[in-house]
Amino acid sequence: MLVVTKLDRLARSVADLIATMQPLDRKNMGLRVLNLGEATVYRILAAAKATESG
Repeated sequence: MLVVTKLDRLARSVADLIATMQPLDRKNMGLRVLNLGEATVYRILAAAKATESG
C-alpha cells in the first residue's frame, strides 16, 4: 500500500499518475490518499485507466 497525504504529491498530471500507478498495479499494491475519500481515489484511477486505454 502506497500512502500519500495529497494526490499532487504523487503526480502532477494524469500521465504522471498513470506512469506511477502501472508498476504498483503490476505488484498488486493499493493507493491511499489521505485527503481524499476512498471512492474518489477509485474514480480517479478508473478515469486514468480509461484515458490510457483509448
